[in-house]
Amino acid sequence: MFSDLAEARDTLSQLFDPSVLDLVLAALVPALALQPIAEPAGQALTRIGGTPVMAADIPWPDPATPSDPATFQKFGDTFADHARANYPLSFIGQIDLAELAELDGRPDDLPTQGRLLFFHDLMLGPFEAGDRLTKVIWDQSPPADTITHPLPAALEQASTTYAAAIEASFKEAGLDVTEAELRSPFSAPLRAAEPRLVQQLTPLYALEFERNTELHHRAFKAKDYDFSDAYADAIWEGREDRSPLTLLGLPIPEQDDPRYDAVAITQFGKQILAKEDWDAHRDTILTQAKDWRLLLQVDVASWMQSPGEGLVYFLITADDLKSARFDRVIAIYQQT
Repeated sequence: MFSDLAEARDTLSQLFDPSVLDLVLAALVPALALQPIAEPAGQALTRIGGTPVMAADIPWPDPATPSDPATFQKFGDTFADHARANYPLSFIGQIDLAELAELDGRPDDLPTQGRLLFFHDLMLGPFEAGDRLTKVIWDQSPPADTITHPLPAALEQASTTYAAAIEASFKEAGLDVTEAELRSPFSAPLRAAEPRLVQQLTPLYALEFERNTELHHRAFKAKDYDFSDAYADAIWEGREDRSPLTLLGLPIPEQDDPRYDAVAITQFGKQILAKEDWDAHRDTILTQAKDWRLLLQVDVASWMQSPGEGLVYFLITADDLKSARFDRVIAIYQQT
């Protein structure tokens, strides 16, 4: 991502031939990066990790009880036990919407008051997409009425147990373990952050890339490998560090566009469709996927500040975003 159009042009002009530079520049879209800042987090209303600052009467969200925790047994005892315990959701981060409203050129898709807080279960999320393991809270209370909520005891204990298991496995293998490797998906280190308007290059495999006939043809049909390689590299170019959390903009698929998965889940009740189902409902999926928007993208390793991989996409329909129906958000996990 790039801090502005000038930086984008300067960087991309070094990667692409002048004959295609304007084509690439036209594929830039605005997004918002929640960038960590080197300041004490304190009561920061825009933050990554830690615990939420929200109204005292808003409870830390729990997921709905799974209909059958035993379905997670095939992924191992750890995940089945986690499902049975039905832990509170992990706090991902939050953004102060009033702070965001002060940015020149910001997208006008979000409310201008209150705070958006994001929660998710990063243990079971890779195995269950949808809305059960995800919660977005729009806290509209005055900042003076907020408190820093403590980490639930269940998550604190789960983090301790997780770290002990990792340490024991490293010791058994005769390896040294770092502090980063002991961090769990139940909580992340607290960092104050600020929203920054950035320019994002339309990702490969995103719906918008596929609809850009000239870009898609050059990258995939014309077998212009120099172009496609440069374009893939350019997606993560830019002076900004890879942000743990990005708002709006476009999802960066690790596989296919996660908005296809959103349609599969909401219309057919499952994320992965058999080929015959995809073929039978292809037109419906392609059409309805355009109605979904990226609300938040989580880079899991960057959020945890530890080894790992994968992205979590918080998705919302365009109508629900316009109506601020954040209770309808679903989440999709992908990894390479």
